[in-house]
Amino acid sequence: MVFFAAAAMTSLAIALIFTVMGYWPILPFAGLELIALGVALYVTARRGRRREMITITAATVCIEKGLVCGAGRVGGGPRCRKEFARAWARVVLSKPVRGWYPSRLTIGACGVVELIGEFLTDEERRALKTELDALLTSG
Repeated sequence: MVFFAAAAMTSLAIALIFTVMGYWPILPFAGLELIALGVALYVTARRGRRREMITITAATVCIEKGLVCGAGRVGGGPRCRKEFARAWARVVLSKPVRGWYPSRLTIGACGVVELIGEFLTDEERRALKTELDALLTSG
């Protein structure tokens, strides 16, 4: 918010100076620029609050996806919850079809599959697969 306020004040101050000098078309474009910046910052902040939690118990593997919100804020918590029987759960790391595409890490059982680790790098997905495989096979 501080960054956006500083950028808005600077942009509007410059636009107002040019408007006073007679270059009035600059003001609407400065407003459009600030709207675009505000939308980009909002989307980035919202995506930064995405979380996935994988809970492995003796009988189940539970995947919860959602948003984390600060204290007193509404809209957080799991949006999606999938549960699999631990005995049947399998973790699969699929190679990308094309070289520049990211790999896909899925966990599933009995024909139901859930994509996990979408915001991880390929190296982090490989490490997560190794860790999940070890946890699922240990008893």
